[in-house]
Amino acid sequence: MKLIGLLFIFSATTLLGCGVSSKLAEKTKSIQILISFLHQLMTQMICTRASPKEVVRRLIAQGEYQEHVLIQQLAKEMEEEDCFGKALANTTSKLGRAVDKEVVVILHPLIDMIGVTDIVTQKMAMDGVIEQLEHRQQEAHKEYQAKGGLYRKMGVFAGLFVIVVLM
Repeated sequence: MKLIGLLFIFSATTLLGCGVSSKLAEKTKSIQILISFLHQLMTQMICTRASPKEVVRRLIAQGEYQEHVLIQQLAKEMEEEDCFGKALANTTSKLGRAVDKEVVVILHPLIDMIGVTDIVTQKMAMDGVIEQLEHRQQEAHKEYQAKGGLYRKMGVFAGLFVIVVLM
């Protein structure tokens, strides 16, 4: 019975380390999806001259962004709100901790630009935000490379330590 308990503790600590590591990997993927969404949003706004609300509705209908929390919440807010900036502000405030704070800060300039200013100014703002997001994604990837394996190994070693102590 003691062996089963020790095995359970070892498994739990190992899974905990893997969970933390996968959160780091998910952050990188989430930022990449957001960058793709913003690229498509701007491209379609320029090509079709459609409103941000209409473009967001079309992009969500394609189904590519079903797993992204921020984009899904933005789409819900855009159903109720005509102004992209207000919808984005509402989205980031409602999601709170579910979104990387640095990403929220990077997105902030879009609140006053998208759907409000001329298309050239909107494109310049979007390009600046995308560039910053790409930099943030590189940082997140480096963090995953540096710490992801460490967290997994720490989980294994913590489990082994508990087993040794309890035996």
